[in-house]
Amino acid sequence: MKYCNSCEYTDNLMYTSLPPQVKCTITGEFHYLSEKCNVKFEPVRLGRWEDTYNDGNWHCSECGAIVEKDEQDRHFWRRCYHCGAVMVSLMGLGGYNKESDDESK
Repeated sequence: MKYCNSCEYTDNLMYTSLPPQVKCTITGEFHYLSEKCNVKFEPVRLGRWEDTYNDGNWHCSECGAIVEKDEQDRHFWRRCYHCGAVMVSLMGLGGYNKESDDESK
């Protein structure tokens, strides 16, 4: 169990109170140094942007969310806006990679 005094998610500042407190950068709440960390982390979801229907739109492989053709900018869509999945391709982290999809078929 992690305590707030050794948590890497605090802002590393001491706030004036008796006893002193630290601020969590995840929740924005103040905690005493002796409190147990209450942040719950979910495992990272990995997905891919796929042109499932050959319509030029990208679809998230995890939840099916759509990025329309005119909104596609591979540097912006590294995560799914709906489910939060981190997008990967055969070339590593990134957006849709048409070349790698063609090679995998």
